[in-house]
Amino acid sequence: MLSNDCVLKFNKHILKRYEHNLNGGTIILFDTDSFDIWFGNESANDLVRLVDGKTTIKDIYCKILPLYKDFNESEVIESFNSVIEELLDKKFLETV
Repeated sequence: MLSNDCVLKFNKHILKRYEHNLNGGTIILFDTDSFDIWFGNESANDLVRLVDGKTTIKDIYCKILPLYKDFNESEVIESFNSVIEELLDKKFLETV
């Protein structure tokens, strides 16, 4: 489990592209080294936009949670944690 003080950045081989007309909004990540591709929904794009190698997970969630105020906060955090863990496992993201 990651600490809220953890800072994330994208692996230097990752290209990001957002397609607003694909399935109601899809973020596409491509690893130019391994040729792996990852697809995420509009919510995942909210997370991806905030990963900058400087901002802590806690600060990212402070910016994201107001967008999802109609949902259960712990479920939103759990969902985003799942995305983060998947991207770390696939080496798209790394900790600073």
